[in-house]
Amino acid sequence: MVVPPETSGARPPEAGGRWRSSVLAGPRGRRLCLELAARDDAVWSALFEAARSRDNGEVALRPTSDLAEAIERTQRSGWTTEELASALVTSVDSAVYWQPPRTEDDVAGLEGVRASLRATADEVERAAPSWWSSPRRHIQWTIDWQDAGGPAPPARPAADALRRWRAHVLADEGRARRERPTELAAPLSGEWDSIPRDVLATTGEMDDGVPAGLRLVEDFLGFESATAIPAIGDGRTYEIAREEDWTELCRRYPLDVTASRRHDWFRATGRDGRWLIPDWSRVASDWDAVHLTVECYLTSATRPIAVDAEWASVIAGWTPDVTFWLTDSASVGEGGRVDWRVDAGTAPYTWSRI
Repeated sequence: MVVPPETSGARPPEAGGRWRSSVLAGPRGRRLCLELAARDDAVWSALFEAARSRDNGEVALRPTSDLAEAIERTQRSGWTTEELASALVTSVDSAVYWQPPRTEDDVAGLEGVRASLRATADEVERAAPSWWSSPRRHIQWTIDWQDAGGPAPPARPAADALRRWRAHVLADEGRARRERPTELAAPLSGEWDSIPRDVLATTGEMDDGVPAGLRLVEDFLGFESATAIPAIGDGRTYEIAREEDWTELCRRYPLDVTASRRHDWFRATGRDGRWLIPDWSRVASDWDAVHLTVECYLTSATRPIAVDAEWASVIAGWTPDVTFWLTDSASVGEGGRVDWRVDAGTAPYTWSRI
């Protein structure tokens, strides 16, 4: 087990820099670049063939080579903010942590395809909006999903929520140790995220003024209406701006989730080993909030992050630009609520004010 240092807390990582590592370092960044490249019809057709051959279990050497060549032939620049946003939305919606990566993610990670996306990645890093790398912004929104079964902003105090969360994680881990088979191929699933559940979650706005929490949703369930509620707060915010910021949390506040996450995260990442997540109930003693930048999401989410030689972790279940409030230093506002509705027939989904 990783032992945290005797001193508590850490200086907030320096945020706001531009692309500490390549956007191609992470599955989500590679998928974003592939989505941009596939706006060209020739690339889209080659991607369809490469994905089809892999879905059929074929050795996709020729289709993969054709895709890489199509990407190389059709390099372009000058992506608009909406094109970047649309590709980001698709990449986020495609994230999975309980099954093998989607075929397009698999294809984007192939060596030849990844190499062909280098020029696209360079353009993304140049053209990405500044807020993709920014610390938590002042204007924040939380989302109240109005469809049946949609989560609403939490009402209970953050300390109570985190105590319940920790008790649940420990109980689930204990059950998994007692009852789950050691065979990795066993057809079972369970807890797979690494977020602090049932605390206030907020995001800033995208370039078009839409709250990021409306459009940037992993595994979107098709909600058609929502209310964005302004959130007011301040406090000590831990910025997850690079992979090392996440590993620092895991080292200082380790929580062993090997038994409960092992099967799901093996399918998602291909790694078999011991797993940690941050113990958010302990993080809250030093920090009021934790914020994940879009840049770090693209370079680091959905893949194993080494904590040391034995342990690793996954940024799982997060969304880009999300801030989780670990104390009650933030609250939802009484006024300024905005109702939104999905624009019918849009893919990926766009939203309009009602």
